[in-house]
Amino acid sequence: MLLLETHNRILYDEVISHFNSDRRVNNVFADFDGVKFNVFTAEDKSTLTVSMSIKAAADLMKHGGAPLLKSIYGEMLQARPEPGYDVTLVIPTSFSGNKEELAKKVSLLKRHLVAAPFLMVFEGIEAKKPLPDIISIDYRSDESFYLKPQGDNVTVIFDIAFKDADDVVLSKIFLQVNIL
Repeated sequence: MLLLETHNRILYDEVISHFNSDRRVNNVFADFDGVKFNVFTAEDKSTLTVSMSIKAAADLMKHGGAPLLKSIYGEMLQARPEPGYDVTLVIPTSFSGNKEELAKKVSLLKRHLVAAPFLMVFEGIEAKKPLPDIISIDYRSDESFYLKPQGDNVTVIFDIAFKDADDVVLSKIFLQVNIL
């Protein structure tokens, strides 16, 4: 079984490096989902800025992302993201708490944003609040996922486009072994 980390290892390492060395950070990178990150240190080294660009940001923010990120990141979350990005955190170098916990929290930025609609639906079902009939998140240019609350259940539908013939075969085997 292949287990993937839920956090972004590069982002984690950059935050740790910021606190453990005097070097300035300036790194732009993307993950396997095409989510782009920009991490850089201010000229005076007083802050570390972490920005993220994700195609589904507007949908995710509309369906619980904004309040969830605010509750997790507090004052670090910027009201106006860096140009070209959807979410920006500014971390003061003077942060005096547990830096490893902070690095882990920052490295989970994408996970928290993508989890927001799920949490919104789960909490709505638990509190018996009215929910939309279906929530659509256009995650990638040709892929989406949908959440359909039904009573005390939720159905999650993933619309996945396999571009490679081998991926189609592997997905069929996966479904046959694990679901059908």
